[in-house]
Amino acid sequence: MRKVVYLKDKREIEIDIWNNKQLETYISKEKRPSSRRGMGIHYEGFEFFGPRMISNRKSSEMPYPGNSSLTKMEIQYKISGINQDFDRAIVALDRGEIIGIESFMWVKSEKSFWKYYPRFVDVRKDWKHNGVATALIQRLNEPCFMWGKMMVGSGNSYSPEGKKYFKKLIERKLRTDKFAIISNHLTKPVLKPGIYKSPIDKLF
Repeated sequence: MRKVVYLKDKREIEIDIWNNKQLETYISKEKRPSSRRGMGIHYEGFEFFGPRMISNRKSSEMPYPGNSSLTKMEIQYKISGINQDFDRAIVALDRGEIIGIESFMWVKSEKSFWKYYPRFVDVRKDWKHNGVATALIQRLNEPCFMWGKMMVGSGNSYSPEGKKYFKKLIERKLRTDKFAIISNHLTKPVLKPGIYKSPIDKLF
């Protein structure tokens, strides 16, 4: 369900949650100019969001077993599929156009466990510093895909400023009684909501 949010400058936007198919449909119709920077191609005004967002994700396809060996916080609503079926993005929309996006991947490494990994938070340049990123992150406080799951507390696709901002919002704005915020260094899944850190984090 879409939610109306008022920004610092009183402009009104909508916050919604999309799966990869919805994003793929949007991208197929998006006419916004894009350019290459570093290893990626990004839409004008964005640092990470671009036309290859979904196609790049398909290169890391992994079966999701949905069997009884999973812990409670690894179980999804479908009993089987692939990891991308459970990816979600929280999008900020201005008259149907994405002006901010927070992307989460459903992932599992070879010797790890299933959890959500924050791929990136990206706000279009002309909408920054107005509360869009805060609105995206705070959407996790309401019933959504994240409840009852584990989320890594930070991702790689952030500037130093972005990492600090993301951590600050997690600590101040998110309710952790509905899902778990974990360290990327944890080797075992947790069994209940809360904030969890690994001893190895002290080295970083």
